[in-house]
Amino acid sequence: MGTGRLRYDHESHPPIAVLVGSVAQHMGLMAVTLVFPLLVAQAAGVDAEMQRRYIDLAMLAMGVATLFQCWGRPVLFLSRIGCGYLLPAVFTAAYLPAALYAARAGGLGAVAGMTITAGLAQVLFSRVMHRVRPFLPIEIVGLVVMLIGIILGVVAIKLMVGYSPSMAQVTLTGTGGALAGLAVMVALAAWGSPPLRAMAVL
Repeated sequence: MGTGRLRYDHESHPPIAVLVGSVAQHMGLMAVTLVFPLLVAQAAGVDAEMQRRYIDLAMLAMGVATLFQCWGRPVLFLSRIGCGYLLPAVFTAAYLPAALYAARAGGLGAVAGMTITAGLAQVLFSRVMHRVRPFLPIEIVGLVVMLIGIILGVVAIKLMVGYSPSMAQVTLTGTGGALAGLAVMVALAAWGSPPLRAMAVL
């Protein structure tokens, strides 16, 4: 973007090399968020086979949602589905605490019900978002982003030290590897070149 405009805009056809690189980058970022459904499945107490199937369905959901987002055209009675851009669907940490609580209380069925309800609420809220936008200052957005970061930090620390709510104890197995990974992320984000900083999350 040397001129301040997008090099590849809507309905453009980038070269294969650019397209493959973008797809690989998006797939890597999407794969990172698969840890959220895995944590939810583990919180529900299901066995390893069910966890595998849950992750399979999670990947399928991400793929279908991404295709819908990229479509950007009318479908049946709907005027339009998606924006037409390559925007990958990912799992968000915003619902992670509620999903973990629902998983522990009612299993994966409760998580499914919560997810459907949240999705419908977002669809309905999107129709009036332009009316309530003046009541949502940028400070509110910053607070939400900060709280999501705190949520992820608490979950990550518990995983690093091996804390289990059911056992109510700390096991340091694997903590060394987790700390090494954290050190690499911090080093890349703080002192790495711009391309390496983008890779810190991976």
